Amino acid sequence: MRKKAMGKRVLNGAMNKEVMEALSEQFMAPPPQRKREFLKKYRRLELGHLEFLIIQIRYIHWGVWIVSIVLSGLMFRALTCAGRDMIWNLSGVSALIPFLALLAIMEVRKSGLYRMEELELPCRISLQGVLFARMTILGVFHFILLAGLTPVLSGCGMMSVSRAGIYLLTPYLLTAAAGMELTRRIHGRESILACGAGAFLISILEIIVPQVQPKFYQPSSLHWWGIALAGAMLVMAAELKAGIGKADSICL
Repeated sequence: MRKKAMGKRVLNGAMNKEVMEALSEQFMAPPPQRKREFLKKYRRLELGHLEFLIIQIRYIHWGVWIVSIVLSGLMFRALTCAGRDMIWNLSGVSALIPFLALLAIMEVRKSGLYRMEELELPCRISLQGVLFARMTILGVFHFILLAGLTPVLSGCGMMSVSRAGIYLLTPYLLTAAAGMELTRRIHGRESILACGAGAFLISILEIIVPQVQPKFYQPSSLHWWGIALAGAMLVMAAELKAGIGKADSICL
């Protein structure tokens, strides 16, 4: 009985295969005619890297640009404030810089904040490509703002430009690196809260540590700043590499 049942199954499977092949032959699509001419007539729009970045600038909220400029203005005012200790002024500037980085993280990750990631994933441009583009735009913009403050700090604090640049860039990159790591591990509104807590912690440390350790902004402690800056850059490079690896392509 078992052999007989198996024979029927084999026979039915062979018949089904023959039926499928016959149907495929009967309903086979005809070969396309003038396919290349048709595709050339309706050529798909291609985007270069620069064009793509320019398009993404329009999708960054206008409030980010304004708040960034206001923060940089407050930092400039703090550096040029006469009658106060320069260490205290520098500490106040360093305490504001983490919130500049927080603005960039919040804008880049707003898809996750509003739970729009699944909707944006099937779009023509990959979500990872969009995030990388906005991160690049805001990073360059904030770097220009900090670069403008560097000679001011160098002149007011009577220090080299490279040393002043390290003091301004380190808290920004530390906050950005921590934010990228936190948003990768935590999703939704909780990720923004975690990034805000991280930025607030770095800001508080920039105020408290110079009071506890007077040599915090002295040349003898510059190597610690270099280590922190290098560590932040390595974390950001690893996060960017992971993000680029997931992206399909910016240029479609």
